[in-house]
Amino acid sequence: MCKKKLLIVSACLALISCGKYESGPKFSLKTKKARISNTWKIEEFIIHIPYNGTSYGAQFDETARFYFDKNGIYKYTGINNLNCNGVWKLINNSENILINTDCDIDTLTILKLKSKEFWYILPNQISQDTIIVGNDTILALYNYEYHLIEVNE
Repeated sequence: MCKKKLLIVSACLALISCGKYESGPKFSLKTKKARISNTWKIEEFIIHIPYNGTSYGAQFDETARFYFDKNGIYKYTGINNLNCNGVWKLINNSENILINTDCDIDTLTILKLKSKEFWYILPNQISQDTIIVGNDTILALYNYEYHLIEVNE
């Protein structure tokens, strides 16, 4: 009887500590691929500026849609009729998503992945801003954080 209780307690603790992403969820019955496979829209867009440690909310395209098919097909539609088509896959032990389209190749870092909420960072995006490092002037790198929600249209 004592061994059964210990086994049940151990299983519960293992389930509680299953969280992979820093912003959650801690546990899900759906696979990561099943949670990603959806049509998403932007709820919030945050720009992080690593060189000075600041972040701020930014304007975003409210018409943008991100479509992740369960078979690995990816589509993006956005402002000015921009359409990107390609493929996606989970990489690095499901910490990242590699997206390869006719527009670009990106690696997203997943922060939160729920059935109706998906947050990620697109790191090292070159900005138009310059910073001075020693005697050199270089372009600043920004990290773009997207908070997406499920499209219910």
